Amino acid sequence: MLEPNNMVKPHCDVVSTELENKEAVLLHLGTKKYYSLNETGLCIWRMLANGNTPGRISEGLRDEFDIPAVKANESVINLLKELLHEKLIEIA
Repeated sequence: MLEPNNMVKPHCDVVSTELENKEAVLLHLGTKKYYSLNETGLCIWRMLANGNTPGRISEGLRDEFDIPAVKANESVINLLKELLHEKLIEIA
């Protein structure tokens, strides 16, 4: 279960590439599946890769996009749950 202070990191079998249009593509080397991230997802992914907790990522998202805390928290948790389900991240 994801908590605001969990340490979450990209799975070691995942590589990412940022695209010119503020999007990213993730490839899980084990499953050979590709995933795409929009601008918000890319922002979350960058902060995740830099060792931030979900709580810190939410704060960064609020600052980056000037959105309410509830919306930022919801966006972060929803994406992290999807990434966790697809085994693109792991709780450290």
